[in-house]
Amino acid sequence: MRPTPQLLFLCVLTRRSDGNVLPTLQSFATNKKSGYERESAGIGFQALATVLGPPAGPLFLPYLPSLFELYMDKGDVVRQSTSAAVKAIVKLFPPEAVRIVFRTLESILENGKWRTKVAALDSIRGFVNSAPEAVANELVHTLPKVEHAMHDTKSEVRRRDHTFTFVLTLVLGFLC
Repeated sequence: MRPTPQLLFLCVLTRRSDGNVLPTLQSFATNKKSGYERESAGIGFQALATVLGPPAGPLFLPYLPSLFELYMDKGDVVRQSTSAAVKAIVKLFPPEAVRIVFRTLESILENGKWRTKVAALDSIRGFVNSAPEAVANELVHTLPKVEHAMHDTKSEVRRRDHTFTFVLTLVLGFLC
């Protein structure tokens, strides 16, 4: 049996001689002086997530906070590439990984600025349709963090949080 190209590339990414692809993309994401590099970071993360698929999901978790910070960028193209990258990365995780992903998203929700919080809430909400039972099991840990966002001074975060809380209540039936 021959390894797939995705598996070979995944092996290269996890070795020390990988050319530091993921750290380089993270440095692009945190470069305050170059909008092109910040946009390229989103495009690069999205491309890698799409090509590598679900086995690479855990590799991307440490880079999510840097990506979510790009939601605060002034450039629309940077925010668009970031949104596409975050959606591609979050889509990699199966329902069994909701706990791990939620802990990462909760830390982003607690420490982020307003657009970052809105994006984190949207990412958490994305699991409601695909993994309602797993989301229901995580409500006890997630709701206090979400409730904290309700008191945010930005009306956009409060509105999104109220909508999000309503969507979360739809999964309560899975707790019984």
